[in-house]
Amino acid sequence: MTTTFVRRGFLGCLAPAHRALLMEYAKETSFPADATLFEESAPADRFWVVRTGSVTLDVQVPGLGPGAVEILGPGELLGWSFVRRHRWLL
Repeated sequence: MTTTFVRRGFLGCLAPAHRALLMEYAKETSFPADATLFEESAPADRFWVVRTGSVTLDVQVPGLGPGAVEILGPGELLGWSFVRRHRWLL
């Protein structure tokens, strides 16, 4: 991740020492459109910072299928459940 990107958005709000700690675990990743990044109740073992594009969070609505509940864009954090290593929650 570039230094410029890291200083904007969520990561830009952190103290430099905290940001450096998180960046030790960072790696750049891309996903194809319509990829599933995690499923509700699965172990939460990572997080993502959206650099480009968007991520749609959805839930399964009984009898209707998936329904979008939020769309995240550049600079936003996906995976708050990771902070305490719980399970994915929406």
